[in-house]
Amino acid sequence: MKQYDETNLMAREELLETAQMLRVDGLPSRASIIDYINIESINTSTTNHVANIFNLIEHEESPFVISKKGKEALEALCKENPSLAIYRPFIIKTLSVRIL
Repeated sequence: MKQYDETNLMAREELLETAQMLRVDGLPSRASIIDYINIESINTSTTNHVANIFNLIEHEESPFVISKKGKEALEALCKENPSLAIYRPFIIKTLSVRIL
């Protein structure tokens, strides 16, 4: 149980750091993060690969399309911008959850 509490505390701290970065009061919700992305035009001001991945995660329903296009966009993104490769495992996990 102690391990769960420590993990929960770490997750809460990460959420609060994210909220501070996004200038959101309190814990950010999924909806508030998406609103921030849309308001700040982060999705459109980045590469097409980031926008494609975002759209696959948020809007695509077909697991086959997510699997095929997600892999292609992620490969292209990491090739185009190697500094974003550190996010690869997180993006893969998110795409996998959407596929399931």
